[in-house]
Amino acid sequence: VLDSGRLKEFDEPHLLLQNRLSYFSRLVEQTGSIAAAELAQTARQAYILRHRPHTHHLIPDSVRSHLSSYIPVSGFTDLQLVSNV
Repeated sequence: VLDSGRLKEFDEPHLLLQNRLSYFSRLVEQTGSIAAAELAQTARQAYILRHRPHTHHLIPDSVRSHLSSYIPVSGFTDLQLVSNV
């Protein structure tokens, strides 16, 4: 989750939503109760699919995040992102 170019949180959406005080949870809550519930359900379903053995090929690219494979530890906060662009 980015805020003004700074990494505020990093983890799978379902896991971030488990903490009601997380930055991501607060962003999702701002969408309204119905949309937030739908987003939470989608995040949960993607999490379940992603963590089942041998089902990665069943998850549409639009639902999964490849970024989590590159960072070995979750929970990074307030890291400055640097761009060479």
